[in-house]
Amino acid sequence: MIALAPDGRLAYLKRGAIYERLGYADRAKADYARAAQLDPADQGAGKKADNATEQTTPKQNSAPPVILSIAQLSQSIAANPNDTSAMLRRAHQYENSHDETAALNDYAKVIALDPLNVEALTGRATIYDALGQSDKAIADYTVAIKVNPTDASLYAKRARLYEKLDQLDAAKKDLQTAKQLGFDAE
Repeated sequence: MIALAPDGRLAYLKRGAIYERLGYADRAKADYARAAQLDPADQGAGKKADNATEQTTPKQNSAPPVILSIAQLSQSIAANPNDTSAMLRRAHQYENSHDETAALNDYAKVIALDPLNVEALTGRATIYDALGQSDKAIADYTVAIKVNPTDASLYAKRARLYEKLDQLDAAKKDLQTAKQLGFDAE
């Protein structure tokens, strides 16, 4: 995503979140800082950069996160073609290696097996957004919202896409819903 849109603040935020989940505080902090640099008005990215070190610093005596290679995940999927968890992890690995096409394929496979998988829907939506396919991204966020109607961030992400498409009434409605659900734009 970043290779396709190096000025894409959202791509840096997404990758930073992935790094954070994997325990790579330094990488997460760098991506959040880059996102804040690209959009100085986004104070949330700066706060995430500050918090990344605190939240992802491994505790003493804790094992490092287990990261399986794409090849290992592919072997696991070959042995169990319905393993959506392995497909999701491989999709994330493909995203990290900037192979959006392969990531999209894995997200599509997960969605085919589990049409209501919010992680796959939002992952695919993020890639569609980075590729400039806002309508497809909106469609995936819409399904994710139907599955998880109390997730304020889904409404906020869809609102941003509606705004990009100049559908301001829909954007305003989603942003209002996000705020009612506790979304903090900062």
